[in-house]
Amino acid sequence: MVISVPKPAFPDVPNALGVPAMIRNPVAVAETEASVIAGDLIETLILDQHGPWGIYDKTGKKIAASQYFLGLDFSKEYRVSDAPMEQGAFQSYNKVETPFLARVTLACDGTGFFGFGGSSAFGFGSTAGETRQAFLAAIAAAVSSTDVFSIVTPDATYVNSNLVHYDYTRTHRQGVSLLAVTVGFQEIRTGAIRRFAHPQTPDGAETTNTGLVQAQTPTSAQAAPASTAGVN
Repeated sequence: MVISVPKPAFPDVPNALGVPAMIRNPVAVAETEASVIAGDLIETLILDQHGPWGIYDKTGKKIAASQYFLGLDFSKEYRVSDAPMEQGAFQSYNKVETPFLARVTLACDGTGFFGFGGSSAFGFGSTAGETRQAFLAAIAAAVSSTDVFSIVTPDATYVNSNLVHYDYTRTHRQGVSLLAVTVGFQEIRTGAIRRFAHPQTPDGAETTNTGLVQAQTPTSAQAAPASTAGVN
């Protein structure tokens, strides 16, 4: 007895490097891509629900209106100074705190999926492209500025940091629907300068830089102390 085995219309072979071109089910490919995109968006939504995330300026505004947080890499370092001693020994004599460094990954899908406005559920169309362009323009403007920002997470808030770097990757497989940008921050420390408006003696006044000045012949009153001391 001959048993006929049904042949599938489309092969169940992954579309990977080295696999020859085959006729594939276009519906299955679309479902896979949609599933990956939806999974990324759902994971981000869950991340947002666990607490406040974001980068804010001194007025409490987000660095980019269409941003949402994907991840944070934070590093803090102290440096200890040391000097060589006799017989191969060394002596440590100072410990200095260095500015913290942070790398934050932000994303923009250019849609209204998270309430930011857009054109479609998966970030395609002219409106989505314009939103991503505005997102990149806002980050580029922040990098070139001297403003300080606060990195807010559910665990801690890192204040007084300046945006010093950003990078992103856009290929035919990455960044088409969800544009992820990594931005780098460095801590900025400001210190107060003590000034005395009315010192008791002229020697207590601070040196003031008035720019370039022309040399002038001293007056008799200015030259008298030098002549008295024997300097001609």
